[in-house]
Amino acid sequence: MRFDRRWGASALLVAAIAAASMAWRSSPPGASAPRNDRPGGASPSGPGELAPPGTSPTISAGELEQRLREVEAIVAAKNRESERQRSAFEGEGWASVDAAAPDLALSSASPGLLATREPELRAQLLSAPPDREHLDNVAAIAARARDPGTRIAAVEAMARMGQGDPQRALVDTLKKLVPGDPARRALVPLLKPTSMADPFALELAALLDWAGATPDERQQMAMTLALLALREGGPLPGDVAAAMSPESLALVGKMTQLAQRTLQ
Repeated sequence: MRFDRRWGASALLVAAIAAASMAWRSSPPGASAPRNDRPGGASPSGPGELAPPGTSPTISAGELEQRLREVEAIVAAKNRESERQRSAFEGEGWASVDAAAPDLALSSASPGLLATREPELRAQLLSAPPDREHLDNVAAIAARARDPGTRIAAVEAMARMGQGDPQRALVDTLKKLVPGDPARRALVPLLKPTSMADPFALELAALLDWAGATPDERQQMAMTLALLALREGGPLPGDVAAAMSPESLALVGKMTQLAQRTLQ
């Protein structure tokens, strides 16, 4: 892609003449003709004079040449300005290069690329993950990618999308991955409510009693809740505590004591 735009005199002149002709021909029917005081009603022929309605304006060769010179002067001025901009651009160390059109399938993390372009998809998730509007695509990749690195990149991309639906999508993905999957180990620490008032805190508390959770995963989730309660300076809120079994509540208490000793 060139940095400067080159202007063409012929194209500008043709456009100008065409516009003038169209404007003339678009005059509404019945419009009064300009007064013609020439003897005998002779038709005007001088430069800039209007022709009668229903006819095209006549431009003499001399007038056409004059207009061409005027347009060429405008073109030359624009090109000089473009050249100054290009020189300043390159003087600051930039270079003009040809750029390929955006790959929309890649930038939106289309799961259809898993069959043939998984390494590119993984690199895209790591360097420029898609917005949350493509959450479903990324969740599908987290569950279906063959390479553990791609699955890990996908769950991390989901976590960077923020709270709400992305966090719930992480929980859904957790339940689809087999225990011991590296992506599953990377996922559990990413389940983080913003506060105890966050509705997701209740969902995380209930997840402690999910039969599919491993002991390590339960400890990690309990530690997340313990640290959140310590940060807010109080015990677990009643509704959060009520969402857990006595065993899970005891585990959160144990993680709270561990965190307090670590932070001292």
